[in-house]
Order: sequence, then structure tokens, then C-alpha cells
Amino acid sequence: MTRAVRVDMFGVEPGRGSALDVLPPEAGQPATATEAAAHARRTDADETALVTSVSGRTFSSRIFNAHGETPFGTHSLAGVAACLVRTGALAPGAVARTSPAGDQRLWTDGHHVRVPFDGPAIHDEIDVAAELLRGYAGRAYAVGVGRRFTLVRVEEDPTTLPAPDLDRMRQLGITDLTLYHWEPTDRRVTARVFAPGFGIPEDAGCLPAAAALGLAA
Repeated sequence: MTRAVRVDMFGVEPGRGSALDVLPPEAGQPATATEAAAHARRTDADETALVTSVSGRTFSSRIFNAHGETPFGTHSLAGVAACLVRTGALAPGAVARTSPAGDQRLWTDGHHVRVPFDGPAIHDEIDVAAELLRGYAGRAYAVGVGRRFTLVRVEEDPTTLPAPDLDRMRQLGITDLTLYHWEPTDRRVTARVFAPGFGIPEDAGCLPAAAALGLAA
């Protein structure tokens, strides 16, 4: 079994980010999907990334969580790329994750990451089941760059508010819900991201959700 490399993504300090386990190829041979799925079921990481190939300045990966394989690869994109650069599998600089849906390009030196987002800006008011918003004094919006995220702006610090009913979110087919507070004086957003539809009950950080928050704020 390939040894996993733990990556702590998006945290304000070590240990407070979104945990990702990366399974890089050993001696050119990747782990199997069965091994990656088994690792994802027993680890405390939010996701497990199985790196299936590394070639030139590109890599490919398959993503697993405790419920199985997921088609969503953007959340782990930064962590996998930084890990491959830090371990010497990729050279620092511009790299890309390849997939049948197209390439996802970014820049990393192994410690910092810059990811461009390209697509139509979305910011639409939407209706969300009132039971999910009970206790939150705010309206729901679909916001994002290319992909929609469900955002609710609140007046309080969202870290002091209760979490939404994640089981009910799954029943209603709502993949994600982000509570955020915008402080204009400091130009700072404080947010909590809940993403049961992506297999992550509460996410410490997310690249496309951060892009959505930039539009919303």
C-alpha cells in the first residue's frame, strides 16, 4: 500500500485546515482504487487523493471520501499539486490537473498556491427551504464563478451559529450551504462551509467557495 502524505489545506494555522491524504505513485506505480477507497474509509482526513499519473507539468488524480469516489476534484486541487511539488514529483511553477472534463491550471511552489477561476459570475437570489434557514437572519443566494454555491449572509459571527440540518440538506439535494459575515471596515469575510453533498460535513476551506465569497462580499 502506498504511504499517504497528509496535507493541511486552507487553515489559518497548522492543524486547523481541511485535511487531505495524498497517495502518490511509488516507483512509478499508483495505488489501486480499492486501496484508496479503503484508506478513505479509515482515515480522519476529509478526502483522499489517489494520484494516478505524473507527466511533465501535469498530473491526474481520483478523489475518495468515506462514502466512496467523488467526481469533484477542485477542492483537493491545491493540496495535491503542492504535495507533488514539495515531494519533487513536479517542478515548481505552473502545473495542471488533467481530467476528461479538461485541465485545471494553477501555480504552486509547494507552500503557496494561486488558482485562476474562469467562467460566468453568478449571483442570484434563490429559495431555500425555510426550515434550513431557521435561526439565520439572512437570505440565500446562488453565487460562484461557473459553479453555484449556496451562500447566506448573516449579521453574527457564523462560528457562533448552529450548523444547519445536514441530513435534511441531503434529503433536499442541497450539496452545500455557506454562512458568512462581511466586515467592511477590515474587508474580511468570516465563513462556515457545510458540504454534505461533497462528503464533507463541515469544510475548513474550499477554493471555489472562496471565489464565490469574493463575489458575494
